[in-house]
Amino acid sequence: MCRAGLRRRDESGYLYAMKTRVLLAVAALSGLLAAGCQRAATASDGPAPASVASQQKDREPAWSYHGERGPQVWADLDPAWEVARTGREQSPVNIAGTVSATLQAVPFSYATSPVRLVNTGQMLEVHCDPGSSIRLDGIRYQLEKLAFHAPSEHTVGGRQAPMEMQLVHRDDRGDVAIIAIFIEQGSAHETIDAMWQRLSPAAGPPVAIDEVQLERLLPRSRRYYRYRGSLTHPPCTEGVTWLVMQEPIRISEQQLDRFRSIHDRTSRPVQPLHDRQILAGQ
Repeated sequence: MCRAGLRRRDESGYLYAMKTRVLLAVAALSGLLAAGCQRAATASDGPAPASVASQQKDREPAWSYHGERGPQVWADLDPAWEVARTGREQSPVNIAGTVSATLQAVPFSYATSPVRLVNTGQMLEVHCDPGSSIRLDGIRYQLEKLAFHAPSEHTVGGRQAPMEMQLVHRDDRGDVAIIAIFIEQGSAHETIDAMWQRLSPAAGPPVAIDEVQLERLLPRSRRYYRYRGSLTHPPCTEGVTWLVMQEPIRISEQQLDRFRSIHDRTSRPVQPLHDRQILAGQ
């Protein structure tokens, strides 16, 4: 009986030792795998995965054109947006009391290009492929996107147009120049129609359109107002050169209603002009 008891104790000790070795081996293997994954992630110089970028985007404070997160509180939603309240070069503005000036003609070099319609949930944007640009003060600005607002953000003599299209350009240094074009009601616009047939009623992934003649979005007259301002939505960064075209383009009542059914009241109120001048080209 004593020998049997000893044998059972020896077997129990052997099994315990084997289990311990197995657990230690598993722990060591897990550590090696974790270290390998960490080295692989550190060694990668590529951009963050789309899911990570999406998570970072989701962490940005939500803003709106209406309600509790509307323009009146943008500066409170993020410390980086404080300029929306304290800045002295904010946009949009009411165009009045202009100063007549001889402004240089702006050469437009707009291509027929694929675009992507994006319903951001706050506004409609049309993202453009590289290849279209303007030249302003001797500097080339690349067209990045179009943004549409209803009603217009800028006003002339206190009057809002039914809509406003903003063509956002950026130069190699990151400086921004925006062409604003008022949209009035009239006959149907073929280029607008080609895009708005694909409008998504809700925020979602980009909708690709193979070919849009961007040049046809411009009015015939290229006379413009010019002033120094800001982005009209968060972060409301200042230092933007604004060119507001004096002549509008026109779209049909049906096209206007189509847009308003998805994005209505997407305009920031006009901001104080302070000591800025608005130049009016002749």
